[in-house]
This record gives sequence, C-alpha cells and structure tokens, in this order.
Amino acid sequence: MPAIDIDRDTAHEAAQRELAKPIYPKASLTERLSEWLEDLLYRIAQEGSRLPGGWFTVTLLLIMAAIAIVVAVRIARRTMRTNRGGEHALVRPVLTADEHALAIHDDSLGMQCRLHLNLAHVQAEPLHGDEI
Repeated sequence: MPAIDIDRDTAHEAAQRELAKPIYPKASLTERLSEWLEDLLYRIAQEGSRLPGGWFTVTLLLIMAAIAIVVAVRIARRTMRTNRGGEHALVRPVLTADEHALAIHDDSLGMQCRLHLNLAHVQAEPLHGDEI
C-alpha cells in the first residue's frame, strides 16, 4: 500500500471528522473539568520553576488567593444577610418640616444628656496627677 502524503490542515480535519463519530465516547463534564484542572496544575508547576523564588513564590500567591476568596465570600454572605427593608445608609427618606424639627430636638436632648453624664463622670474621678 503506497503512503498517502497530506498536509497538516487536511489531516486535522480528517481526524476531527473521525473522532466526531458516535462510536468514540465523549468525555463527561467531570472528566473534562478534571483534565482542565490537571493541565492547569501542570502549567503552574512548569512556570513555577521559572519564577524568582520558585515554589515559595507560587505557594505565597496561592495562599493570598485563598485568603482573598475567603474574604470575598464572607463579605458577600454578610451583604446578603443585611436588612434590605430598613433605612439605607446613603439615602435617607424625605422628612417634613415637623419631622426635621423633632429630629433636631431629639438630637439636642441626646447631646445634652451625654454631655451631662460625661461631666458627672469626670467630676467623680480624681485626676491621676492630683493623687500626690
């Protein structure tokens, strides 16, 4: 049988047609994911040996990436648990003039009470320099 001489593109197309036939099993999603992960780890191992610091640098980068993922997940979970029906921090509801006056009055009373309590607390405690 004589040898058949075909170019690269033609051979690639012929191989693709042959492998697309139903007699050849297709890889499942988990197998493809596993192969991709193995390939990724292999490439990281290859490139890790070329980096300054070698495996130490790769390990440090992986630890930092894991910490960043953990922090991002915690922030996302905390954000999802917040009360979305409550008052927003940046956008306050529109108040009427009476509601503004009441809020100012309440704030001024609260300030007076805190000031009075702080003064009473300071007068009750002796200064440290006066103990001699």
